[in-house]
Amino acid sequence: LRERKMGGEKKPDNFDFRAYIAMRKANAGADGKSRSKGGGGEKGKAKVEAHTRGRAWPRATEPRVPHKIANDNKKAAPAMTTRQNRLAKGYEAAKNHFKEMTARVKGAAEKFTASRKGKLPGSNAEQVSKHNVKQRTADAGAKAKTKAKTQQKPPTPPPPGPRKGR
Repeated sequence: LRERKMGGEKKPDNFDFRAYIAMRKANAGADGKSRSKGGGGEKGKAKVEAHTRGRAWPRATEPRVPHKIANDNKKAAPAMTTRQNRLAKGYEAAKNHFKEMTARVKGAAEKFTASRKGKLPGSNAEQVSKHNVKQRTADAGAKAKTKAKTQQKPPTPPPPGPRKGR
C-alpha cells in the first residue's frame, strides 16, 4: 500500500521540463525511431509544426489574390466558384467524349454495312405476306371442316349413375 501513495515522489526544484522533453524525443522506440510524431532525431533539420506551417493551397472561401481596394476595379470577380467551374469542365469533357464515341461507332457501322452490301440477302417481306394470305385461307377451310365434323357427331350419353335398390 505504501507504493500507491503519491506523496513520496516530488519534482525537484531545479526540474527542467524542456530537458525532459528532449530526453523523451531522444529515446528510441522498438522500431529504432524516435517516439515523437515528427520522427525526429535529426538535428540538422528544423522541424516545422503542422499548426504553424499554414496551408499549401488556399481554401475555397479564401481569395486567390488579396482583397481589392474599393476604388480599384481592374478585374471582375470570377463568374463561377472553383467547384462549379471544375464540374462544368468535367461535364464538357464527358459531352465531347460522348460525341467522339458516337461518331466512331457510326463510322464503324457505315463501314460494316458498306462491306456487307452485296453479301446479305434482300428483304423477303413480300414473300412472307403472300404466304400469310395463303395460310389464313387454308386455316379457315380447316376450321370449317372440323366444325362440320363435330356437329355431325351425336352427343355422348352421360355416364350411368349409382345403382339403387337390390
